Amino acid sequence: MEDCVRTPKMGDCVLDLCCGSGDLAFLLSEKVGSNGGKVGNLDFSKDQLFMASSQQHLLAKVYCKSIE
Repeated sequence: MEDCVRTPKMGDCVLDLCCGSGDLAFLLSEKVGSNGGKVGNLDFSKDQLFMASSQQHLLAKVYCKSIE
């Protein structure tokens, strides 16, 4: 998992498929930044997406704003 987090660069747009609670999305958002970079999340479970969304609001860090 760590190798895929190293690949994205500032300003990139990435998609986290089957994102679950969003752990990887948060790591990716640090890499792509909030200045043009975006992380998209997709999961079949509404509960998991709700959990990821809730964590995003709790973290309230600048880079988390790049997560959609």
